[in-house]
Amino acid sequence: MNYPYKFSIIIAVYNVEDYLRECIDSVVNQSLDFKENVQLILVDDGSSDNSLDIAEEYGKRYPENIVVLSQINQGQSTARNNGLKHAKGKYVNFLDSDDYLSANTLEVVYDFFEKHFNEVDVVAIPMMLFERVNMPHRLNAKFETTRVVNLEDEPNNPQLSSSSAFIKHESIKNYRFSTKLVNLEDALIINKIFMDKKRYGVVSNVEYFYRQRIDATSTVDLMKENKRYFTQRLTNFYVELADYCYEKEGSIPKFIQYLFAYDLQWLLKVDTLEVFDDEEELNEFWEVLNQVLDYINVDVICDNRYMEDDVRSFFVYLKNGSSKITKKQDNDIIISSQGQVLDELSKHYLYFDIVELNDGYMNFSGNLESCFPNEFISINLVRVEDGQSEVIGANYVEYNNPKRMTRKFLDTDWIYSYNFDVSIKEPSNNTTLSFEIEYDDGDFKNKTSPHISFRNNCGLSTSSA
Repeated sequence: MNYPYKFSIIIAVYNVEDYLRECIDSVVNQSLDFKENVQLILVDDGSSDNSLDIAEEYGKRYPENIVVLSQINQGQSTARNNGLKHAKGKYVNFLDSDDYLSANTLEVVYDFFEKHFNEVDVVAIPMMLFERVNMPHRLNAKFETTRVVNLEDEPNNPQLSSSSAFIKHESIKNYRFSTKLVNLEDALIINKIFMDKKRYGVVSNVEYFYRQRIDATSTVDLMKENKRYFTQRLTNFYVELADYCYEKEGSIPKFIQYLFAYDLQWLLKVDTLEVFDDEEELNEFWEVLNQVLDYINVDVICDNRYMEDDVRSFFVYLKNGSSKITKKQDNDIIISSQGQVLDELSKHYLYFDIVELNDGYMNFSGNLESCFPNEFISINLVRVEDGQSEVIGANYVEYNNPKRMTRKFLDTDWIYSYNFDVSIKEPSNNTTLSFEIEYDDGDFKNKTSPHISFRNNCGLSTSSA
């Protein structure tokens, strides 16, 4: 099929008057000639600011290239779907209206697509976060080299964003973004497309600049306050995509499992489930979550390079449905779940906030973070001087700073913060000091010498961090 444009860039626009010009200019000023090669479709989603005026201004300036559409506010998915109906480019992208592309993006992506046309339907580019934070996106490891990723050989390379991806028109023309999802509508379409070839392209030498707003009003920032982020999202993304996989090939491929595990970790880290109105809603959430957990193999959780360590153990615990505290042959205390070690006492650090000499005393303040309940933990300072050993028990201290309190995942106490203070008379030059962690739950008992480290910021008050 012949296309009049190489690219159709579809932008859903909603109250972005402060950012829209930068976004549009990044497309108009591409190294690939805009007038000859690019169609830009701006879909205003009922903006109450000057966004539509800005879009129409550009539409008048480039009437052969820019299509301006306007709709009552119906959400990003509907705006993108309406824009897709007007797309005439060989390749399609859904640039977010507060983001922008590096100047050579379209040229480089087009060249890659033409070279690998029969191999891939999607090409992804690296995302760079900017404004509130300035850093590469956590999934950028896959962009070490420009290449075709075989998802059967390299399944741990999830792609969720259609903003930082370019898709063959022929591959996406029969899809529509789901209006049932508060986010992940991109990932649903892209990964359904991946099920055909199980390959996609990654281009390393261009960039997608992803704005993290200082006012924290992006969709990702707001979604955890929305009930749709929970049961509905599990049903309309995870279950929907799993059913698609089962229907297509009778199983859920590893690359889809890695996608599920990567994204699900953010839900598991939500501290409270107070968003639910009653027990029935809460029970429905747990029922669907357990269904989703069944889709994911334990090894996908344990070996996932994009899984944050603090939630990995909780993930395995939920997947297996239980955990227990036991003692290894070397007497080390561990928490395990069906053979998987979730936590090991001897591997923990004591982090010190304060080590000081003051008025003839040496003062220590710090904390231990672990999955072992504080009620079974004590911290001791061991002082050896002139062959005599003295054990001084540290005091447990509670702080108001959430960073120094027990952390909950889905209303479950999981990461305990044992904060301690201890003081001794100023030691002499021949004094040896060491610390030990003592564990005693009535069934298992042990002492271990912890690793020691220091924090740059003490985190003892709400103003320090």
